[in-house]
Amino acid sequence: MGIYKITMFFRWQLKLFVLSGIVVSSWANDSSLFGSQSLVNLLTDDNFNIEVGKGIHFVMFFAPWCGHCMRLGPAWNALGDKAAEWDVGERRMVAVSKVDCTLATSLCNEEQVKGYPAMKLYIPGKEPIKYKGERTVDAFVKFIQSNVPSESLILPIPPVPDSYNRPPSEKGHYILSSDSFYPFIQSGGCHFVKFFAPWCEHCKDMEPHWLKLAIRFKRSDSVFISSVDCTKDQTICAQNQVSAYPTIMWFVGGIRGQQYMGQRLFDDMEDFVETQLDNIEEDLIEAKAAEAQRVVSQISSVVEFEKARLNYRMFVVFYHSGINVARSTAMSDCFLKVSQSLSQSRTERFFTMDCSRLRDVCRSNGVYDPDYPRLMFFTRGNKAVIYFGEPNYPDVNSFILQTISDSSDGKGKVEL
Repeated sequence: MGIYKITMFFRWQLKLFVLSGIVVSSWANDSSLFGSQSLVNLLTDDNFNIEVGKGIHFVMFFAPWCGHCMRLGPAWNALGDKAAEWDVGERRMVAVSKVDCTLATSLCNEEQVKGYPAMKLYIPGKEPIKYKGERTVDAFVKFIQSNVPSESLILPIPPVPDSYNRPPSEKGHYILSSDSFYPFIQSGGCHFVKFFAPWCEHCKDMEPHWLKLAIRFKRSDSVFISSVDCTKDQTICAQNQVSAYPTIMWFVGGIRGQQYMGQRLFDDMEDFVETQLDNIEEDLIEAKAAEAQRVVSQISSVVEFEKARLNYRMFVVFYHSGINVARSTAMSDCFLKVSQSLSQSRTERFFTMDCSRLRDVCRSNGVYDPDYPRLMFFTRGNKAVIYFGEPNYPDVNSFILQTISDSSDGKGKVEL
């Protein structure tokens, strides 16, 4: 009888071993737990450093035989789907990945993985951050949001359509929706926008003052007063990081600028708008004075960029003070040398911009970490040509001269 029990025990152990082996093998090789449509990346010894160096990665180190890892599979897969909401176009802002430590043993040793599953958040330029919280999607998302710069998690902004009609207004007040918000604020001019909720008492209190402000500027071609109902258009409010009501923001040419923090009274808000308009004029005068000296000017504000973009044919070097510094320095040296070699009578302007300070402006023009430096040519508001070559003088000089020649012949605008 004792021998029979021992025999049955080993038979059950063998069955469990075989079954677990099937499940583990399936899970490790695109199982139902991760699925063929999974957005979770598999990293290896060969591609780990390359992929992690490209951007933000939340990585799970696992072993196929680990029961905790298998139970985590569905949640990790769901996190991959959730992270896709932060994508901008085809660019993955936060990648959710996995590493099989039974295959990538040297990598896991280098990363000091001592137990499974182990999860780490990798942000370029920083030390990896270990995750020690609950193993749920909500907990993972909160961890990412608390450690990743908020501008990297902004939901993608749709492009402006080729044909566009201004939305209707009532006495100068525009009610914007998900269909009209971005086309309107990117169509030009300055926009003072109130993000609100109908149930918000503070929003109700300021409404008469807001409508009076709209009437004040209803005949203006450069200032527009608008509102967005965040209970109807949650995506727009999330994209603009609205966390309280009312939130009032100033936009110039589609770029989010200063948030209004003053009293919600007509006189105070009118003074704010007038001050912003005065600053735009002052910045334009200063920019023109600097550009007249035929030097490369540094763009240091949203207003400076927008005014230059709308008024000049300009070359801009987008760089980041903490990323690819050597290449950015080389590009800046070439850029300065080319600008100084051109005739004083030329109308093109030359600018540089630090994307560590004006990240939103860079992102709105398609420049993301770690794509630095990036040289672009703009002609009267339109992004026309992008330089993808090396930061050496002959190539940069050739690109700029050819771009000037093509744009002067009417061939400068290239669809990107």
